[in-house]
Amino acid sequence: MKARKYNPHQIEQKWQNIWPKEWESYKLQPGEEKYYCLDMWSYPSSDGLHTGHWRPYTIADAWARYQTLKGKKVLHPVGFDAFGLPAENAAIKNKTHPADYTKTSIANFTRQLHELGAMYDWSTHSVSSSPDYYRWTQWLFLQLYNNDLAYRKSALVNWCPKDQTVLANEQVIGGRCERCGTEVNKKELKQWFFKITDFAEDLLNFDGLTWPERVKTLQRAWIGKSEGAEIDFPITESNEKIKVFTTRPDTLMGVTYLVLAPEHPFVKLITSESQKNIVTAYQEQALKESEIERLTENRKKTGVFTGAYAKHPLTDKDIPIWVADYVLGTYGTGAVMGVPAHDSRDFIFARDYKLPIAYVISPPEGVVNDDAPYLEPGTMINSDDFNDQTNEAGGKAIVEALEKKGSGKWTVQYRLRDWLVSRQRYWGAPIPIIYCEKCGEQAVPESDLPVLLPTDVEFMPTGGSPLDRHPTFKHTSCPNCGGSATRETDTLDTFVDSSWYFLRYTDPKNDKEPFSKEQVEKWLPVDFYVGGVEHAILHLLYARFVTKALQRLNYVSFHEPFKQFYGNGIVYLHGSKMSKSKGNIVNPDDIVKRHGTDALRGYILFMGPGDQDVEWQENGILGVRRFMDKSWQIFHNVEIDSNNETVRPPIEKAYQAISDLLPHLYFNRCISTLMTAANELQDVRLNKHEAEILAIILSPFMPHLAEEVWSILGHSTSIFDAQWPVIEVAAEKTVIYAIQVNGKLRGTLEADREADESKIINESKRLLHAKSQLDENNIIKTIFVAGRIVNFVVK
Repeated sequence: MKARKYNPHQIEQKWQNIWPKEWESYKLQPGEEKYYCLDMWSYPSSDGLHTGHWRPYTIADAWARYQTLKGKKVLHPVGFDAFGLPAENAAIKNKTHPADYTKTSIANFTRQLHELGAMYDWSTHSVSSSPDYYRWTQWLFLQLYNNDLAYRKSALVNWCPKDQTVLANEQVIGGRCERCGTEVNKKELKQWFFKITDFAEDLLNFDGLTWPERVKTLQRAWIGKSEGAEIDFPITESNEKIKVFTTRPDTLMGVTYLVLAPEHPFVKLITSESQKNIVTAYQEQALKESEIERLTENRKKTGVFTGAYAKHPLTDKDIPIWVADYVLGTYGTGAVMGVPAHDSRDFIFARDYKLPIAYVISPPEGVVNDDAPYLEPGTMINSDDFNDQTNEAGGKAIVEALEKKGSGKWTVQYRLRDWLVSRQRYWGAPIPIIYCEKCGEQAVPESDLPVLLPTDVEFMPTGGSPLDRHPTFKHTSCPNCGGSATRETDTLDTFVDSSWYFLRYTDPKNDKEPFSKEQVEKWLPVDFYVGGVEHAILHLLYARFVTKALQRLNYVSFHEPFKQFYGNGIVYLHGSKMSKSKGNIVNPDDIVKRHGTDALRGYILFMGPGDQDVEWQENGILGVRRFMDKSWQIFHNVEIDSNNETVRPPIEKAYQAISDLLPHLYFNRCISTLMTAANELQDVRLNKHEAEILAIILSPFMPHLAEEVWSILGHSTSIFDAQWPVIEVAAEKTVIYAIQVNGKLRGTLEADREADESKIINESKRLLHAKSQLDENNIIKTIFVAGRIVNFVVK
């Protein structure tokens, strides 16, 4: 059969028109094995997707198609995270309404996602800015509110002066707004919070999850668990006590001063009249600085004396109370005990302000160097009844003494703070709360949801919510007494919308509830979730919290939303991350016009390991296109009428390699294997059985090409109605191990198939040590998968 010239555009358009757009795949039938494959919700913009965005979508689709071929019923849904600041700011810039801007953006994204050729089920389609969706986001808020997991309080918050809105701690990167890069300052406002801190300990546990170590490390660091003691220092001439958390109770007898953060509520309460002006001016100056600046190690630490004193809880000695910018109100209790002899920051501060330095732990040699703090273990000195003990034993004895006096206790603290969800912008879900002078704070009845976002709003940011200025939205009646009342005019952080969307996908047409428990139990947890690691302490943390909260409230039975998270690497261009705002992108529309969708998909998968950063190389796609032209020729040199079921070595080898590599998500090596096979099969006349095997193992990566050749081979059904081939391949005497460090490929090792585990691990260490890629002293654990992987988890 003579091959016509390969025309990717014609073939791809043909199959994109044939493939179903909607097939209600969420309707799992009895006996079907489910598989939930999900890529992160798209945030649409009118500029559209760039090739960096295509990477996670291509990975997810290749994986979803492979699972389909393995006989699974795959749910691969699609939707849009359409509320939020980027859409609102773009609408202001383009002098249009956010709803119109969003509609245009979604249409553009939808076109591009269709061109991607992904097996999305558009019957699951959801949009966060649609009342059909945000009705249930408001429902979620009410469940948390009604169960004491949402509350309102006055707080000093992060304020972006450009976007004119509050930011959660997680949305401040290096002291700047993570959206626009403007330096963030502080502002006191009444705000809504979710009690994510109630779940801090649960969120530290990743047992049973297949997640990258770097993501788990980022979340654990953000949660910041510390074990230590909480100690009360009574304020002289006051009934109040300053609570201090310390991981070093052994140094209590060396406390020579206390420090409060400038934002600590006690500062105004305790400051003496003579120091009031000085302290107030200092507070104002300190709060203009970002937390990052205040914590910088080489920055001079400043402070002022409040004029007040506290009592040492064991000796009753007076201790001066200072306010200093190196203590933050968002960490611990917002107060620290100054132990300059045994803390580097305290030592510098005490030297600068001529405060006493009292050594209470001595080194083993017994000689104290008073020119520097002593930070190592040692023996207690100058500590009254606790002398001559090791500092570890002395610390325990000190806390026991504090407990007897009711002045302290062992405790655990977390760096994590409650999730601030109020936003003073227009384009978001209204918070469903009503305020009545008579009845107080009232939840909007569920039957009255959604609280609709009005379309006739002047949404230019002014520092307050635009909804507050709307002539009718704000005024309503109390659901309890029927009297005059006002609505909450802040909107919800858009991360609330994306904290539960994966649940809605399982029951997208339900207008009675956000999801049925039956549907959720069939599909969740998500089996495979693809997205950027940059969401580690934002979306991924919030989604875990909401799932755990819903489990506590008995809406779901599972406590984690995503079994496996695959963090895709970033695509760089000219050494920088692709960015629309910087004009540093490659437009996939241009690539598709020149080479076709499958060529772009193939190159994206071929560029490098999917979880590692890569540099876009324009000439790289040409090699993939040449491979596709070769493959087209190979599939047109087939004995269609042949009943021969022998399989040539190149196809056996490719089948075996891809069957081994693909379950471990080595997409780049799969493409490389297919390229090698194509070179070896030039001018070879395949039998039909061989061609079918080759088409199937190609299909997850280049589905349009595979569908076309499948039809050429005489099939009237889709290639994805077929099954992954099962052929007997003679076992190789050797096997290739992927050698990884923290899940990243660092090399390969060819070893005897029968070699034992210890030998393989030792050989792997030697290999990486020779490349200076492994320090054995840093290994936390070693993961060994026989015949496949050695992964060293390091600090």
